[in-house]
Amino acid sequence: MPNRRCTSGLHFTRAWVVKPFVRFLEGQGYPSERGLLEVHLSPDLLEDDDAIVPIRPAIAFIERASRAEGIDHLGLRVAETVTVDELGSMQSLMVRSRNLNEYLESACRLAGSITTSARYAVCVSGDTAHFHYGTLDVGNPVHGHLFTLDVTINTLRALAGESWSPAELVLPAGTAEGLAAISSAFEDARVDRSARSASFAFPRSFLALPAPRPSETSDVPLDADLARPDAGGFRDAVRRLVECLILEGFADVHTAADAAGMSVRTFQRRLAECGLVFTRLVQEARIEVAQRWLREEGRPVNEIANALGYTDAANFTRAFRRLNGLSPSAFKASLEGEVRAP
Repeated sequence: MPNRRCTSGLHFTRAWVVKPFVRFLEGQGYPSERGLLEVHLSPDLLEDDDAIVPIRPAIAFIERASRAEGIDHLGLRVAETVTVDELGSMQSLMVRSRNLNEYLESACRLAGSITTSARYAVCVSGDTAHFHYGTLDVGNPVHGHLFTLDVTINTLRALAGESWSPAELVLPAGTAEGLAAISSAFEDARVDRSARSASFAFPRSFLALPAPRPSETSDVPLDADLARPDAGGFRDAVRRLVECLILEGFADVHTAADAAGMSVRTFQRRLAECGLVFTRLVQEARIEVAQRWLREEGRPVNEIANALGYTDAANFTRAFRRLNGLSPSAFKASLEGEVRAP
């Protein structure tokens, strides 16, 4: 019988959530690539919009950049630059939803597939609807709250008119400078700063407005029903975490435990309770990534060995053969044979 503590507890977000912060910060002259590497995130993770990214290092990157640039309301500033064409998998919800109500309902249902720590809800009372956004304890939530709320508010403005503004904003506590910027951005709104989660109110009639649409030139994904990155429990979540970390050689137990939000001792105990050995997970994750690169990109063996942290191609080849029964070259040749087969 599986141990009940083998549930995940690890949290991830999608690359498209992080990319607007990176783009904005680079526009401010901030060295984002170096900043990502400092929190043990590979910039390569952001190449695929729907790739998963460990959320704690992502939050650490945003926090560090906010302090370095002196922008206490970074989430708000970044949200103002985002268009619907940059919302990754959310675009498919726009295509499939007939109105704002269906769009928000789908967003609430799939929130955990986009950011596993996020919780969205829409509550209706009389003529007023409230959009609620909260997160589990994964670090400082202020920038994420500001980003999510402002993107959602701007979506409503695009439908209801740019002059519309919420009458009340409920936000987590933040710095005086950040809150001053919020008050300036939403001049007519009363700001409540006492809550742990965030919300804003809008007229119930807005729910009948046509759903927002991406531009005609946008490459819209057709399947928005993304699997939760933590759906397979602790084992699969740790493996996904390790896959993210090995891209820049960060797959050591201390870095993984920090990214998981645990002490090394707790992390190792969780692994043991689920019958897992960290070094074995690293080996398996390296080979899975190698197989994907061989299959989808046809990368040279030497390049793969170097990227995955092997001391040389011979060590990589031995590890690959031990888990697959084939050398990387034989595995690649077998794939080429499948392509040529009628």
